[in-house]
Amino acid sequence: MSEIEIVVSGHSSDEESKINLPKNVEVLFYADAGKTCYLPEDVGSLNGVIQAMKGGDGNLVRGEKQVNNYAIEFSGEDYEGIFDMNGDKVDNKIMSDDIDLEDLANALTEKYPGKKIKLYAIFCRGSAREDFASGDFGEELTWDPNEGDFGFTGGKKKKRKKKRKKKRKKKRKTKRRTKRTRRKTRKTKRRVKKRKRTKRR
Repeated sequence: MSEIEIVVSGHSSDEESKINLPKNVEVLFYADAGKTCYLPEDVGSLNGVIQAMKGGDGNLVRGEKQVNNYAIEFSGEDYEGIFDMNGDKVDNKIMSDDIDLEDLANALTEKYPGKKIKLYAIFCRGSAREDFASGDFGEELTWDPNEGDFGFTGGKKKKRKKKRKKKRKKKRKTKRRTKRTRRKTRKTKRRVKKRKRTKRR
């Protein structure tokens, strides 16, 4: 049985309803179950994702296995929709209407009868972030490729401000202390002068 490769690039999210895939259809999901994924920004990045999936990225679900019936939506961009493939690149767009996974699998089996179909599914499968993007670095953290420490900058400014404030406080304290000591020395000098005067008398 010859294999037909199809790409679906769009948007989806969490889905509780389940379906069993047709025997001749297997789906390679780019996103992990329940998580978001990188979404292509143009045809070039879409082809890049496909090449990464052919290189081993993704989660494969074979025919007759149970899978979530994801509702897939398209924004109308030229890199979103359902495509035939030519080697490692998308070719003709064959569908562009919103569709769920069950209807898509059935439509493909009708379009390509007697063919084994491999569907490259590039859409989010939930709302949880991918593993590499799950860390919360805080509001102060920004990305700068020209900086060291893996390009992450920010957050250091707050610490510097705190240190400066502490230094200023210390300086003020020392100034106050010097004023106090000056007053004390003046008082003691006056007392000493008074004592000397009383002794002379």
